Amino acid sequence: MRCRRVSVSPSNSLRGATRPVIWSPQSRRWSLGRVAVATLSPALAGVALLFALHDAQAKSLHPDFQLVRGEVQQYGDWLVGCDNNAECTMIGFPETLALRVPDVPEHDMAIQISLKRSADGNPVVELVPYSFDAGLKALDGKAEPFVLNVEYDVAAISPQHGLTRQVLLPMEALAVIRHLSQDKHLEGSHFSSGRAIVRFPESEFKRAFNAMQKRHVQLLKDIVGGNDIPIKSILRRIPAVPLILPGLAPIDAAENCGKSPMQAMQRYGFPDGAELWSYSCDDGSYPPRTYWEMAPEASVRTAHLRLPEPRDQVVRAGIDGLESATFDFDFGVLREYKFYKGREDCGSFRAWGFTESGWQLLERREMPLCMGLDPADWIPTYYAPTEGAGPDE
Repeated sequence: MRCRRVSVSPSNSLRGATRPVIWSPQSRRWSLGRVAVATLSPALAGVALLFALHDAQAKSLHPDFQLVRGEVQQYGDWLVGCDNNAECTMIGFPETLALRVPDVPEHDMAIQISLKRSADGNPVVELVPYSFDAGLKALDGKAEPFVLNVEYDVAAISPQHGLTRQVLLPMEALAVIRHLSQDKHLEGSHFSSGRAIVRFPESEFKRAFNAMQKRHVQLLKDIVGGNDIPIKSILRRIPAVPLILPGLAPIDAAENCGKSPMQAMQRYGFPDGAELWSYSCDDGSYPPRTYWEMAPEASVRTAHLRLPEPRDQVVRAGIDGLESATFDFDFGVLREYKFYKGREDCGSFRAWGFTESGWQLLERREMPLCMGLDPADWIPTYYAPTEGAGPDE
């Protein structure tokens, strides 16, 4: 039995030729959205532009601008991000050394610290192997055990650790945070000889941890005060089924493909009659990109799919396409992986679900650094729970 974690967010719209075309699953009708247009004199337009530039510069000068915007921000060795539910995560990687020398520990490990939505919850601290070398040693079981060079409030024996992912006990977790907050060097020492064999991140820990705590507190206040835009009720995902392609597809691919032929076309149907179409262009582009269209029913001209994105307003899946995207039709979930530099251990991941309220953003995870982590271990920056029928639920 497979189990998958999926989720939800507000607003959905599909784009027509000149005005947004909104599809309502309840009424099964299209409607044209309103577009507000204002005309300014050249002088007023110039003043408005100066104010806009000043505002943008002021925001960019905020020390935690990316974190506040809902992105992952880097502080020295550490990456910090929070999702819309006031759950925050920071993960640090040891500084890369240009040249290995004999007295440097032979293994590097990351540290992940999480703050849950509860305001009085203690931070959760995990040791995370991330390099290829550490992964091999963790798998073959030959890694030497080590202990952390931290001090406790009471007399206690430090537990042994290996090169595997492990959640620290609360007492040791707090000791690690206190150790790093006092700008002390953290290392893993061989249990028997005391020789340093594991290196950990350190640079700018206090700044990163303080920024995460501050953002966590603010998000909790926003949620309690109603300033956040969480979805109050859990929406239900609607699964689809693959459909046979007709002789003539209701899609005009010339806008995206130009003279290149359209290929890999797919067609899916939802219970209310709405259809989702996808295709790619045979133009040799990389990374692979697919374009997505929606129609209210069969044999009706499709419209460009526009997916909601609370941070960036909208993702133009029908015009700009999605990278490395797959539609898990039996769960009604559309996933996109935007990998960096041809690798698969860094980039961004987003998932949308088709619900009673149309398309909703379910989840967003990001990892700006290529450190060997799977997308499931990237930092969450958005999550909304859903439920829905599927063969494995």
